[in-house]
Amino acid sequence: MAHKYNNSKQNHNTNNSGSKSGSNQNNHPQYIKAPFNFVPLNREVFYPKWAKEVSHDIPFSDGECGEIILKLEAQTPIFVRNGHSKQEAESKLENYLSFSHYINPKGEKQYFIPGTTLKGLVRNVLEIMSFSELSQFEDNLFSLREMRRNYLNQMNNIHCGWLKKENNKYFLKDCGTPGRISLRDIDSHFGTKFMNFITNSKQLKEDKNRTALRKYQLLGNNNLVAKFERLPSRTFTNKGKERRDPRQFVTFNDEGEQGTIVFTGQPGVRNNYRNKGKLYEFVFMDGSQTYYPVEDSIIKKFKSVHKDSLDFIDEEGRNDQLENGLEIPVFFMKQENGKIDSIGLSYMYKLPYANSVGDLINYHQNIEVGKIDLAKTIFGFTSEKAKLKGRVQFGNARMAPFEKPEEERMVATLGSPKASYYPIYLEQRPTQNKNYITSYYNTYDGKSKVSGWKRYIVRDTIHSIKDPNDYKPDLDTMFIPLKKGVSFDSNIRIHNLRKAEIGALLSSLTFHNNEEHLYHTLGQGKSLGLGKIKIKIELKGLKHSKEEYMLAFENTMRNDKADWLTSPQLKELAAMAYQQSDSLNDLFKHMHMDTNREQNEFLQAKEFKEFLQRHTELSKEFNIKSVNESLEQKYSVLTHEQ
Repeated sequence: MAHKYNNSKQNHNTNNSGSKSGSNQNNHPQYIKAPFNFVPLNREVFYPKWAKEVSHDIPFSDGECGEIILKLEAQTPIFVRNGHSKQEAESKLENYLSFSHYINPKGEKQYFIPGTTLKGLVRNVLEIMSFSELSQFEDNLFSLREMRRNYLNQMNNIHCGWLKKENNKYFLKDCGTPGRISLRDIDSHFGTKFMNFITNSKQLKEDKNRTALRKYQLLGNNNLVAKFERLPSRTFTNKGKERRDPRQFVTFNDEGEQGTIVFTGQPGVRNNYRNKGKLYEFVFMDGSQTYYPVEDSIIKKFKSVHKDSLDFIDEEGRNDQLENGLEIPVFFMKQENGKIDSIGLSYMYKLPYANSVGDLINYHQNIEVGKIDLAKTIFGFTSEKAKLKGRVQFGNARMAPFEKPEEERMVATLGSPKASYYPIYLEQRPTQNKNYITSYYNTYDGKSKVSGWKRYIVRDTIHSIKDPNDYKPDLDTMFIPLKKGVSFDSNIRIHNLRKAEIGALLSSLTFHNNEEHLYHTLGQGKSLGLGKIKIKIELKGLKHSKEEYMLAFENTMRNDKADWLTSPQLKELAAMAYQQSDSLNDLFKHMHMDTNREQNEFLQAKEFKEFLQRHTELSKEFNIKSVNESLEQKYSVLTHEQ
């Protein structure tokens, strides 16, 4: 939904002026939309000169201890999930649906927001405002399910073999091209009923029944090692040309070569109308007895790509077998020099991208090894080589008395695209017409730039709440939020913080003295408009006013980066924290996922090569001013009113 605005950013234009190809060009709605956006990465990281001098035992000469008293007021209904057991989550018991609470001595619910939740909220903003490293992320390695580029050439290059681990090193035996054997042949040879199994839609509805492990269980105690005959190559017609089928089909023959039957997972039900399920399994011929070493980086990618696969992570799965000294069957591709390129658990396995999320962050932030940014200096950190205890402690935020604070039950679909969806999570380049369409996508294969810190957009009302009678357990989330207007009291204890560090905390809480105009979002349902909060602060046991602390932080940052106040980072942060007009709600909804390709906005956006533009290009901006300037403005307004 690549929306465009005129210079005043007030008139929403949904016309599609881009030069798009395809029969749907005139009817295609613009799709990239999201209830969140990103603050872009800062190239240069600010490292405070005093970071190496931080100590809990030896205070700074100007170090201070004290408290920041917090009052949080919900501007929209708010929901923070209560602690719960696995049973409560699975059965959706009342404790799972309720706001975070404990039962006090009077037998009453005491609602609270955990201190760790507040700490995460403040740290996210502080990392952005202090030009710190983007450190709070999952370093995922994503993969591409379909074979890339030349499909037939890729198939010709797929080998099979046996992977094993010895003395913490991994080795692979190459068995050449995998053979394909039909399930009908297997049923005939062993007396099994695999053909009935793969056409049983009820049986295959459960994921665990579609695994290779389930097939091995159905085979029983039959010996997988047998002798096979290679069948003549098959041909087929592709784009008017006759081509050789690169797959090697085999059948049982006592006079043939020895090999081992290998099962892989079942994609879906096999029938005459939707041929989703496969009819063939694999045979690994004995082949060479030579094992080749596999680089640790390839194993790391192999494990990362399959970390969600039931066949890999199950208690009896391939990972346990591998780590316990057993050989496991794998498919792989190798380069012309024989070097292993990638490994998978199926013939058409998921190919890992060249870079993980962390790799791309390291490419685009000038991170200096051994140095400590301001966020880590204040909050502490642990790594393989060093650690530092934090000097701030966040207390739980307890709800102040409020009559009948709970809302009615709410039901909503809270799906969100994963970081593998690169049209949103990686920065893209517009074509010359600047309508947020690109000629090609940046992916995790290149040195692309991640979009940055994810932030939810502040709204004044909630939307997309469903009728509880339409609740679908597999799709929807049910919860009981607290009402708009509830408030919470908390505090932050600080120990041995310098003036600029206290200022960084206060600026993160107030958006640099703009708490009257900008809001935080907290808890679940932020994508629907829930969790909008206003934070008020008081200082206790500290020497200066909050403005003096924030000015010290501002001066520190502007000495390092003169255009700090007008930087893209502060502009995007403020724009997302500024309340948006309800007329723009359609811009900030989740994209629609559908099995019908033409109704699936994720697929349609990719087809037309659209991407998510920055939030300042979609909405009103809010300029963060110098503390001195904002104080002068407030003083002028007060004088005028008097």
